[in-house]
Amino acid sequence: MVYAILQCIYTGLKYLTDAHRMMNAAIAAWNWIHRNKMNIPERELAHSYRQPYGTRYIIEREIEVIIRRGDIADEDVDVIVNGVDGKLRGGAVARDISMEAGEGISEERKQKMSDREGRELEVTEVLHTGGHNLKAKYVLHAVGPPSKLDNQFSYLLKQTFYNCLEYADVNLEVTSIAIPLIGSGVVGGRMEDCAESLVHAVKNFSQNYSFKTVNEIRLVNIDAEATSSIETKASDFLYLHS
Repeated sequence: MVYAILQCIYTGLKYLTDAHRMMNAAIAAWNWIHRNKMNIPERELAHSYRQPYGTRYIIEREIEVIIRRGDIADEDVDVIVNGVDGKLRGGAVARDISMEAGEGISEERKQKMSDREGRELEVTEVLHTGGHNLKAKYVLHAVGPPSKLDNQFSYLLKQTFYNCLEYADVNLEVTSIAIPLIGSGVVGGRMEDCAESLVHAVKNFSQNYSFKTVNEIRLVNIDAEATSSIETKASDFLYLHS
């Protein structure tokens, strides 16, 4: 039976040109095999590529940091972060967020740019929209630096992550936020450098006692290598939750 199922998968994948659909088809088929073999309810197998809990740290000010692999568009938090350019355009993650959020978020982005009279966002600047059809209440659109800035890249990226956390705490007054590894995709930054900038930004945020509301920070990526890079950098100086 397993061979027959895999043969069906192979046949189906030949007609799928979109990589995301191919991944979802493979996951669905794998879940079907295990659900029928092990009698596991389907809802428990949903998003099986995601680590449901991840690695947990408790850092200064009792802030909980969770590092895990998953789809950030599906995170049930107050705010998710979306990496964009100065015109609020992004890569694969941004497209996934837009698709899940619905047409309303695209219209709101257009209105935000119109309100700015076409003035592009600067590097490290952030701006929020509603979450629309997402579980998150808000989406923070953050402009990271281009990798061609070389020596300034890591510093500016760290500032971008920090600004997201500050904006969520001060402007939105929320308690939870999910952040992807901005800069490591189409921007072309080295994954290790991006992970180090992210973890340092989180650490610096936790050491600023003027911030009051954010107490849960999730570092979420669909990419296994990105998740591993963050975990490696975090293990250097964050306190593992027992």
